[in-house]
Amino acid sequence: MIKKEKWLITLEFKDCLQSISAALSAGYSLENAFIEAAKELNESYGNKSHLSKRIEKIIHDISLNVAIESALASFSERLDIDEINVFTDIIGVVKRTGGDIINIVKKTSDKICSKIELKRELNTMVAAKRLECKFLETVPVGVVFYLRLTSPEMINNLYNSNQGKIIMTACLIGYFSACLLINRILDKLKG
Repeated sequence: MIKKEKWLITLEFKDCLQSISAALSAGYSLENAFIEAAKELNESYGNKSHLSKRIEKIIHDISLNVAIESALASFSERLDIDEINVFTDIIGVVKRTGGDIINIVKKTSDKICSKIELKRELNTMVAAKRLECKFLETVPVGVVFYLRLTSPEMINNLYNSNQGKIIMTACLIGYFSACLLINRILDKLKG
């Protein structure tokens, strides 16, 4: 549940970053860009948004004269999402050292958005492979049942003789090992 919510927040953060970048390009200050991004999040996601209340907390902190870097730092600490941490760190550095905030935020936004899109594609591919894995896990069982129905004497030889028991036990161990290995690999990829 936590991973799913973090993923949904990350997807909404991508849209938020694009809104902030567009608002900065239109001439808004960073603080006002967050206000515009919050409005767009509310329009896009409505009350189903996982991020809009958190962005509104940043806006509230800014209205209380808290520095935007501090508001973003507490926001980042609460969520602990890599993309948000990177953005927060970059904003902190830019605000301390100065620089072309519009270009820096735009480039950062583009890189973070492409990273999120890459993760989305990877998750889609992993889900497809997981479905293939589930199909492949059921095929051997189906083949055994099919052979039991159509050729019971062959199955009896495999399960009633000592050689058959050894071979089928080895096959069963290999089958379960392969299923565990595939699931472990897919879990690491989804990560």
